[in-house]
Amino acid sequence: MDYAISVAAEEARQKALQEGVQQGLQQAMLKVASEMKREGDSAEKIARVAGLTKEQIEKL
Repeated sequence: MDYAISVAAEEARQKALQEGVQQGLQQAMLKVASEMKREGDSAEKIARVAGLTKEQIEKL
């Protein structure tokens, strides 16, 4: 029983870590896109470089 709990806890930790990394990457891309927009780059270029949708870019 303790082994199953340990395995489940480790899986939950790994999932949380992965989600945190993904969230950090998304925030970094939003920051890059915001800077690109401020510099006058087109929405198409920002979408291509940052991997964001045009809707996400418009909200910046």
